[in-house]
Amino acid sequence: MSTSEDRNFDLLHQRFKKNIYASLKGRLRLEVLWRDVQQHIPQLGEGHPWRILDAGCGMGHFSRRLAGQGHELLLCDISQQQLAAAEVTLNQPGSMARYIFRHMPFQELAEGETEPFDLVLCHAVLEWLADPRQGVAALQQLVRPGGWLSLLFFNRHGLEYRHLLNGNFKKLRTGDLAGEGKYLTPDNPLEPSEVRYWLEAAGLQVVASSGVRTFVDFMHRPTRDKMAFEELLEMELHYSTLEPYRSLARYIHIIARREPTD
Repeated sequence: MSTSEDRNFDLLHQRFKKNIYASLKGRLRLEVLWRDVQQHIPQLGEGHPWRILDAGCGMGHFSRRLAGQGHELLLCDISQQQLAAAEVTLNQPGSMARYIFRHMPFQELAEGETEPFDLVLCHAVLEWLADPRQGVAALQQLVRPGGWLSLLFFNRHGLEYRHLLNGNFKKLRTGDLAGEGKYLTPDNPLEPSEVRYWLEAAGLQVVASSGVRTFVDFMHRPTRDKMAFEELLEMELHYSTLEPYRSLARYIHIIARREPTD
């Protein structure tokens, strides 16, 4: 299903809450992202608080960890239900974090006069946009010179591999891999090399990348369900940065830095 508009998840909020955020998939994703950000973004969590944007924040689970470090957060989403859930996630008793919630697309935020951010998060959003390349350009404007971008996107290669395993050859022959509307397969599964090109063209240097859900989706479910989360996480963290597993992962996570000005 192609679309001329960015996808709004108001109608799918409960399905996302159950199938992603409250699931093994969501827990693994959160841990890989946190590992990457901690390893590859120097000084995060040290010294003065950073200004951080969560662009398309969903329910705000990743931002909650950053809020725990005392950073100043702005969370925006076009889904009112997702944004309301993020407010519940972050409004924890005794929290000293500073945060603002905006019901708007991050592209409009980039068009305004908002001061750029030290770190911009854009997790599992790009593939739901009508124009992903324009989305990358908007993200670049929101990152200050010398600042950082944490970008997670749905990997076309991983989806193609899943279709091969399931015998869905018709989709592969036509090249139409978009979701069917009622499901959670994105509208624009993305080619990693193309995303890298967009980033570099926008002046964003790729510093590190990893795969998210490199093998769990392909496991025999009864076998997977018997495994302890800690065992699955150990293997996920290990193989997430190794080829060929990274290139076949469900998602690709890229840490990029905007080139500093002279």
